[in-house]
Amino acid sequence: MDAFDWSTTPLGARDNWPSELEAVVRQILDSRFPKAIVWGPSFTTIYNDAFVPILGDKHVALGRSFADIWSEIWGEIGPIAARAYAGEATYIEDFPLIID
Repeated sequence: MDAFDWSTTPLGARDNWPSELEAVVRQILDSRFPKAIVWGPSFTTIYNDAFVPILGDKHVALGRSFADIWSEIWGEIGPIAARAYAGEATYIEDFPLIID
């Protein structure tokens, strides 16, 4: 996370991140529970080490768009992400997805 070149992402250099993003990222990195955050209109993905097994072969996902990482299911989860970005909470139960 610290060694990653964030200037190549829509988030820009980490020195310029808003304090809210830095606070959430610190919480994610301090947790042993798998956690990820998708930030901004480009759905830029940040995650902790515990989240890596969830990614499977998609392990090179840091700083990439959540839409690109999960392109095979974006049709199902894209609308959920859009609602979340708009500030709407979503509860999901029994939501099977087939992912690569």
